[in-house]
Amino acid sequence: MKKKFTKAKQFKLFKKTVEKSVKLFGLTQYNIHLIHGELGSEDMGGANIKELRKSVTIWLSNSKDHSPDDIKRTAVHEVLHLLTARMCWLATARYIENNDISEEDEAIVSRLEGFIFNGNVTS
Repeated sequence: MKKKFTKAKQFKLFKKTVEKSVKLFGLTQYNIHLIHGELGSEDMGGANIKELRKSVTIWLSNSKDHSPDDIKRTAVHEVLHLLTARMCWLATARYIENNDISEEDEAIVSRLEGFIFNGNVTS
């Protein structure tokens, strides 16, 4: 049986969904690079986030064929890692201010609230 790989059309859907999700959740401060390639694992996608640089690389695996719904879900999943990226970075930082975590918590809650009630971000 011939192995199926994701096509350029599927990557285009992935890219469109990532871009839409980034705007929807107000995560436009990140410089995002999208890659359609080998992940070296069975995962459909992945994200490598450099929080201090506000730089992220998001992958869609080319190792197998995926349904449009799976591709959209993977794109949203990887973008949601950006939603918690600063909180994860703060949790491992050597030094943080007393209010850094509560401020980031409020930022995440505000983004989710805006999405739930308005379909966009209010802050």
